[in-house]
Amino acid sequence: MGLGKTIQLIRYLLLVREQDHESGPALIICPTSVLGNWQKELERFAPDLHVYVHYGPKRLKEDALMEQVHGKAATCKRPDVVLTTYTLAQLDFEDLNEIEWDVIVLDEAQHIKNPQTKQ
Repeated sequence: MGLGKTIQLIRYLLLVREQDHESGPALIICPTSVLGNWQKELERFAPDLHVYVHYGPKRLKEDALMEQVHGKAATCKRPDVVLTTYTLAQLDFEDLNEIEWDVIVLDEAQHIKNPQTKQ
């Protein structure tokens, strides 16, 4: 709706990192159609935040995902933000549920308003 909610959330995430460098990652769940928008907005307004996009057929699972999110993988830095979609949050629920998230954000939350859906 153009109310600046994305920028407000990014600012909040930056404040959390400034106040507590050891805080856990934020999980942003959104429709696939805006996943790229989130990436671009985070790159533009918070280039210092490390973002991991949990998406696609080669996305990490189980121990590899845990190592990524906890910064234990040799090739990566611990992410401040993990982006994923509603569909993958449901499909990968068991893996995502094992992580202690500092913040969980549901973008376009009308996607979960029907309690009969898996989302």
